[in-house]
Amino acid sequence: MKIIPLNNKTKLKDLVEKAKKDNRFAQKELFDLLSPSMLSVCRTYIKDLHYAEDVMIKAFFKIFQKLKQGIVVDNIQAYTKRAMINESIDFIRTQKEEIEYKDELIPDEEEDDLEEIQELDFDIQSLLDKLPSGYRAVFNLYVIEEYKHKEIAEMLSISESTSKTQLMKAKKMLVNLFREQKNYQNEKRYN
Repeated sequence: MKIIPLNNKTKLKDLVEKAKKDNRFAQKELFDLLSPSMLSVCRTYIKDLHYAEDVMIKAFFKIFQKLKQGIVVDNIQAYTKRAMINESIDFIRTQKEEIEYKDELIPDEEEDDLEEIQELDFDIQSLLDKLPSGYRAVFNLYVIEEYKHKEIAEMLSISESTSKTQLMKAKKMLVNLFREQKNYQNEKRYN
């Protein structure tokens, strides 16, 4: 993920002001500065890189339209990230026929298993990509973005109970995927 140095805050503000005036060069520079980290945001929600890129570009288009309309933005990075999340969720909604949300109760005993994942170095994106879209969306919104289940339920048009169930299933599946990866790495190491 690309981190924008603090001394670029003034530059970002200048670019935002120019982008508000529909300056294409400023828009391109903003895009170039923010797109690497924003693509990462989209990728956490969307498995396919090409779809994630499409979603990111669509979100940037909407951002530039809003800037042109005069929206006030105090923090362009936070605003852009929020737009990426919203656009990713909209994409997930359009793919809803592929997403199954099941409202089942899951025991809380699996909660502690996730701590095991923190012990080793691995590619979390590859594990997230193996989650079904519904699991991944709820997991990202709850764990990464720190939304409450009520907010997630509203965003995804599901019940709170379904949000909780999807989170538990996502955690359980991630733990199992992690264990498989860990066993595979151990086998490679000793063979």
